[in-house]
Amino acid sequence: MNLTEEDAEKLQRQLIKLLEQYIERMQKASKDLLASSPFEVMARTQTANEAAYKGYLDIHQQNNAKSDEAFKAYNETCDRNNAESRAAFDSYRAGEMSYEDALAIKEKNDLANSKAYDFACSIKDQNDSASMKAYDEYRNAFDANNKTCDQVIRNANSFALADTVAKNADMTKDLESAMAENESSSDMKTAESSVEESPEENASTSLR
Repeated sequence: MNLTEEDAEKLQRQLIKLLEQYIERMQKASKDLLASSPFEVMARTQTANEAAYKGYLDIHQQNNAKSDEAFKAYNETCDRNNAESRAAFDSYRAGEMSYEDALAIKEKNDLANSKAYDFACSIKDQNDSASMKAYDEYRNAFDANNKTCDQVIRNANSFALADTVAKNADMTKDLESAMAENESSSDMKTAESSVEESPEENASTSLR
């Protein structure tokens, strides 16, 4: 199996598409967190982070498999070229080929092996770079998910605190109103008591 530059370009397009799909899935998962309640957001954050990591691992494993495939192709190329070089020297030793011709075949095959190795390394570098990008995207998603989770929880706590403050304010107003009513009622009773005592005081004054 020979890998060509066309194969490398096709692989690059596949890697880009794979990474784009991965990023799109993680962004959707992160947006879904915003519509969650505090308890839901914690569970969904863990699920989203686990899915993001699994997505990274899937990409990493696929890239490693492609790299292994590239080096397998390199090994097959070397085996084929080395066999041709050995056959050329066998022909030379049998007097069927000149030494110069046998050496030229070996040098051609050695050069092809070297190019095949460089090509396999370029495929591996390309795959490693794609895996690193996927890992960076996973870390970005992980941090974004946790940040969103913290924000949702902080917002919920702020709303709960505001609600508690409002309820306490209402209770304070009710208490103040009740105290004011009690004071007003007490003042009225005192006034009524004073009115009832006044005729007796007047009668006492007249007798004197």
